[in-house]
Amino acid sequence: MKSVSVVIPVLNEEKYIEACIESVIAQDYPKDSLELLLVDGMSEDATREIIERYTSDYDWIRMLDNEKRIIPAALNIGIVEARGEYIVRMDAHSEYATDYVSKCMEVLERTGADNVGGPQLTDGKNTKQKIIASAYSSVFALGGGKHFKKDYEGEADTVFLGAFKRSYAIEMGLFDEDLPRNEDDEFNYRIKKNGGRVYISPEIKSTYYPRDSFRALAKQYYGYGEGKPKVMKKHGKPSGLKQFVPALFVVFLAFGSVITVIHAITKAFPLLKKLFTIGLAVYGICNAIATFTNRQSHGIIEKAGLFWAHIVIHISYGAGYIRGLFKKQKKEKRQEVNEAEVTVG
Repeated sequence: MKSVSVVIPVLNEEKYIEACIESVIAQDYPKDSLELLLVDGMSEDATREIIERYTSDYDWIRMLDNEKRIIPAALNIGIVEARGEYIVRMDAHSEYATDYVSKCMEVLERTGADNVGGPQLTDGKNTKQKIIASAYSSVFALGGGKHFKKDYEGEADTVFLGAFKRSYAIEMGLFDEDLPRNEDDEFNYRIKKNGGRVYISPEIKSTYYPRDSFRALAKQYYGYGEGKPKVMKKHGKPSGLKQFVPALFVVFLAFGSVITVIHAITKAFPLLKKLFTIGLAVYGICNAIATFTNRQSHGIIEKAGLFWAHIVIHISYGAGYIRGLFKKQKKEKRQEVNEAEVTVG
């Protein structure tokens, strides 16, 4: 059996970490070929205490410190410290099928791809989280990427989490620590740019539990939006229409709101005011259609919440994207990996 290191970035995950660790312990992959590295960003809740209980009971589970407290730094720490030949990245907000690791290794071998993963299937533990989970299955909300389709198998631009050879990740330069939110998209873009392959298989099964409040959802997608232009600027890649649409929507709302106020005071710009009203109506109709045809949300409360979740995602991502376009890029020197301390093989 190939030796595998499961790497999980962790920060204040006391509500999820125990179930996550238990799903790793339940893996059918031989434990003498498996290790679990929980890379903690100096959690301030009970996360570290929970992890320490497991590290004392299982000699193949370790906790590592991540003082930078961002995901790409956690991944890099885990990859460098890993003893396994292969890395299987996991997320603390997820639970995994018992054959998750085994399937990752099977798909890597079967396809010869450089990074593999399964679809990002979502669920919730309470009503609000179920509402937000249903937004992930909404093409209207997120654009319908291949990694959100539960039955898709084949090549893709990016993948949920991922499994790859440790030596390959090191040769690729690890994850970019200047991208605290979009590190996976950029990593997969580099793989494909260098002739590698990214592959999704529905055989690799997991359940992701998203944010459980609209405020947290807005913060998350603002960060995604802000980080996207960084990726584009780094590689000189033009943004696709899918990234621009939420930003244009935010500009439309801002401009239309100003026109509405001016019209209310002076009666000026009646045509622009009318066009703004029509635009809002069209958006509302599209949102309503997407909401009521969504198969993952049920009942009037969840439908109403999903309608609002669409708006939160669009505005927060769009505002973040605009901020990212004009934000000055900091020239932060990445911490270099000391080649003498990294064993590739």
